[in-house]
Amino acid sequence: MEAFFETAPLKEGVDRDQAFRLITLVREHFENQYWADLEKNNTLDEAYLRDFLEERNRFLSMIRFGILKKGGDVEDGKKGHTL
Repeated sequence: MEAFFETAPLKEGVDRDQAFRLITLVREHFENQYWADLEKNNTLDEAYLRDFLEERNRFLSMIRFGILKKGGDVEDGKKGHTL
């Protein structure tokens, strides 16, 4: 995945290493959640897997497409910081 990510077109101002790390953190979270659920339940049915993958993909889509509307900069209350 890292080789693919090296050539992915990113928005201006996005740090490639930080963006890759963010994706990695989300993927690791869901991987850890999956294994913990499997250990707890011993078996996971098709409905669980479908819901799990849908949730994971929603998080990855938020990263890919952003969560703010275009022009939707919002001040976070700290001087010089925007969300």
